[in-house]
Amino acid sequence: MFGNDGRALSPWHTTKKNGRRYRYYVPQRDAKEHAGASGLPRLPAAELESAVLDQLRAILRAPNLLGEMLPQAIKLDPTLDEAKITVAMTRLDAIWDQLFPAEQTRIVMLLVEKVIVSPNDLEVRLRANGIERLVLELRPEPVEQHFFTRKKGYATTLVDLKNHKVFDVVLGRSEASLRSYLRRLPGKENVRVIVMDLSETYRRIAQQYFPNAMIVADRFHVIRLVNQHFLKLWQQYDPEGRKNRGLLSLMRRHHWRLSAVQKERLHQYLAQSPVLKALYFAKQQLNGFLTLRMTHRERASKMLPKFLALIRQFEQSPAKALANTLISWLEPIVRMWRFSKSNGITEGFHTKMEMLSRRAYGFRNFENYRLRVLAQCGWNGVINRV
Repeated sequence: MFGNDGRALSPWHTTKKNGRRYRYYVPQRDAKEHAGASGLPRLPAAELESAVLDQLRAILRAPNLLGEMLPQAIKLDPTLDEAKITVAMTRLDAIWDQLFPAEQTRIVMLLVEKVIVSPNDLEVRLRANGIERLVLELRPEPVEQHFFTRKKGYATTLVDLKNHKVFDVVLGRSEASLRSYLRRLPGKENVRVIVMDLSETYRRIAQQYFPNAMIVADRFHVIRLVNQHFLKLWQQYDPEGRKNRGLLSLMRRHHWRLSAVQKERLHQYLAQSPVLKALYFAKQQLNGFLTLRMTHRERASKMLPKFLALIRQFEQSPAKALANTLISWLEPIVRMWRFSKSNGITEGFHTKMEMLSRRAYGFRNFENYRLRVLAQCGWNGVINRV
């Protein structure tokens, strides 16, 4: 935080007798010279930080931002495409309010270089390549990875879905960082099924190191990807309707779970936009296919042509990017029909691992963290591997 004279604004707080704490930003010039020397008043911290976040989120939602940052993002990672970047930015805006304050702060520090406050204006200056680097962090990754520390980055969690136990935790999430561990891992040829979300990085790793395993897409992440694409298209066709929280709740839910009153309200809104109505019901039909599980081989064979025909319809619609993603992951997605396993077990372990880290006030040594996780979430054979 800086004033328009270039000098910093210092955080300051006071606590009243009733225990209530008030936070402010005070110009350093006022503190060193006299009150009012900078021309700025004492600024309430909560209001100022909220204004910065609102302006930052407005910048990220700007329609021309995607076209400007796409070339720079692809330079940083050639595997990115417009669909992946669009999904990443949609994910950020959708989950922002659910992020922990520390994670929100980290994202702001990644994006914002300087905030300049003047008596009548607020200017947010972004870091060079900040948005592109944020895209790289937000790209779809499998649920087997989680954030360890800001200094050491991410860790990969390997879970035994049959026994509902953590098999191991490895520092890193790229092929280069996992290579030495996976090469010496015994029994790779015995792995038959790997569940993951739609991540090209982890698919390449699975194909290289687990040649006998079938890759199965995680149902939750596939449906979430479909919904994110639909919400992005909704934003383009009706930005004002997209802001309505009641409509947002109805649009996100499966149509067969809505009450008669909710269906009536939703149909009245969709009647105003034929294109949006067609996309909505096509999305619902697609989710109907994606929720199938434990389907026998004969029924799956009959459903596959209908599923492919629906994807071809998406190819001729504004949701072409979604259709391309589904086609590239067709086999892992269709395998969902035959399996009931998902990475919901892994998500539960990640919550437990986060609580372990909180109770320990964080871990600096990754090996200590790994041993604690294996002791609390691991399987009976852990003693042979630690």
